[in-house]
Amino acid sequence: MLTTIEQLEALYGQPHERALRKEIAHVNEDYRAFIEVAPFVVLATAGPDGLDCSPRGDAPGFVRVVDERTLALPDRIGNNRLDSLRNIIAEPRLALLFIIPGVGETLRVNGRGRIPPTPNGWTVSPSKVNCRAPWC
Repeated sequence: MLTTIEQLEALYGQPHERALRKEIAHVNEDYRAFIEVAPFVVLATAGPDGLDCSPRGDAPGFVRVVDERTLALPDRIGNNRLDSLRNIIAEPRLALLFIIPGVGETLRVNGRGRIPPTPNGWTVSPSKVNCRAPWC
């Protein structure tokens, strides 16, 4: 079994230059366009009780790009377990995976979540944004 990062890197080598170039710390116009037409996003969070991966979906545009450093996600009626929101309060780091069904591209956003004191939704401040697509 591998036990160190050095062993892992020796086995796999260095990332491709293109993979490094497509990772940025904000939402650019291309990434914004992808988010605005994506009807589905998977939210990954971590908290004291473990990990959570939650599907979120609605009509395209349900995740709003407020500006290049802020995404707004609506609060939707669900099972009211609040697993993801509890995790964001305990550990605000999260990951979003935007998916457009039938399209072989995805967009990943890592960042920090914030929950306002009203049940209208919450925001994400991206720290790392990248895509898996030919145009990236």
